Amino acid sequence: MLVACATNDNINLIDDHFGDADYFDIYEVSKLKYILKESIVNSTTSNQHSDPKKAKQILELLHSNGIHLLVNKAFGANITTVKKFLLPVVIRVNSIDQIMKLIQNSFDFISNTIINKKNCYLVINNNSEVHLIETAQK
Repeated sequence: MLVACATNDNINLIDDHFGDADYFDIYEVSKLKYILKESIVNSTTSNQHSDPKKAKQILELLHSNGIHLLVNKAFGANITTVKKFLLPVVIRVNSIDQIMKLIQNSFDFISNTIINKKNCYLVINNNSEVHLIETAQK
């Protein structure tokens, strides 16, 4: 699966909303390994939170690259748009390496969720517990 992490330093997640990152680091993750495929510069033109144009630009940037998961500590109101197309994952860990290991630990559950669930998001705690948050379709 392809995972996009919101980062400013290519080591840790940002503390702000996903769309405010300088970079989206794209990892290919399997049960056995993970590798950094590329770091995409966040080229969105809006600095305003909840801007629908910003959500559309992020979707175009990441969905067109085959991304499955968006990972960060926080998402803004645009999560309602993004979760229709990609699976957001809220996580409370800073280190991207540590995050990749947590995703590997929950690989089967996450893969199944990508295939079978729409309009939802996941919360993963630092004990590898995964919680599926289903929301109403709009």
